[in-house]
Amino acid sequence: MDQIRIIIVEDDTDWMKTITKFLSNEDDFLIVGTATSKADSVKLAKSIDFDIILMDINLSGDNYDGINAAQEILEFSNRKILMLTCISDIDVIKNSFTAGAVNYITKDNYRELPGIIRNCLNDNSPLNVMLQEYARLKEQ
Repeated sequence: MDQIRIIIVEDDTDWMKTITKFLSNEDDFLIVGTATSKADSVKLAKSIDFDIILMDINLSGDNYDGINAAQEILEFSNRKILMLTCISDIDVIKNSFTAGAVNYITKDNYRELPGIIRNCLNDNSPLNVMLQEYARLKEQ
C-alpha cells in the first residue's frame, strides 16, 4: 500500500505535535515534514516529495499568510492543499479556495481529517474541477 505523504504547516507547536501524533496512527499516512512559517513551508514544499499539505491560515499573527503560502506553493506544484484552521470567516474561506485550497477544515473537526485527506486525493468531482477553474480565473 502506498503511503500518503503529508506536510503539516502550523505555527502552534503543541497543536502540530497533537495533529502529527493523531495522523501518524493511520497506516497509510506518512508525515514527511513540518513547517512553522510561510517561508519555511514554501522551502519545504520545493525540497521534498509530498501529496498534500495541511496548512494553517495564521502563521504569524493575524496575517493570513497561510493563504499566501498556499498560493505560492501552487505556482510550482500541483499537489493538494487543505486549510486546517480555527477561523470560520466567510472571506477567509473564499480567499483560501481562490488561492487553490481543495478543502477547508476547522480544527475542532480534526477527527474527520483521515477521511477528508483520502477523499481529496482521489477527488475529481465536478466541485473540485470548478474550484480549480475558479482559482485560475481569479488569478487572471
